[in-house]
Amino acid sequence: MVITVKGYDVIRYLIELNKKEKSKMAIERKFFIAGVQHRVGAVATIKELMEGDLITLKPEPENKYDSNAIAIYSGGDHIGYVPKKFSAEISAAMEIEELGCVVTLINQDAKSWEMCQVEVRSVVEDKEEFDYGFGDEGMDIEEEEEK
Repeated sequence: MVITVKGYDVIRYLIELNKKEKSKMAIERKFFIAGVQHRVGAVATIKELMEGDLITLKPEPENKYDSNAIAIYSGGDHIGYVPKKFSAEISAAMEIEELGCVVTLINQDAKSWEMCQVEVRSVVEDKEEFDYGFGDEGMDIEEEEEK
């Protein structure tokens, strides 16, 4: 039996929808901000941060050291980078979905490269608002016998 909705084969549609959902990168990475020691004023800016503060990720595809480099900003201050071992993965995820970056640990007594730990994770959208592609008219379901 083939079930169609407005001419679509529902089973095939759901298989394709499932593939799309699985292809989304659900990402969650925790790390210390890299390169803090090379950024003028970064240590002072980090000392003003608190756990739970949101900070900004900005891709730097023109970076001469890493084409996947992602700069980390607090307000307008560039405080460091996503470590190179995570930059390609996070850069790819940023192309597909929205990512959030939150401060998870501040240790003012640590070395500058271990002062600020952050977590980058996918921003999950409300599944109730997901568009299944049938438009505003709803679903007209028809059953056909498979030949």
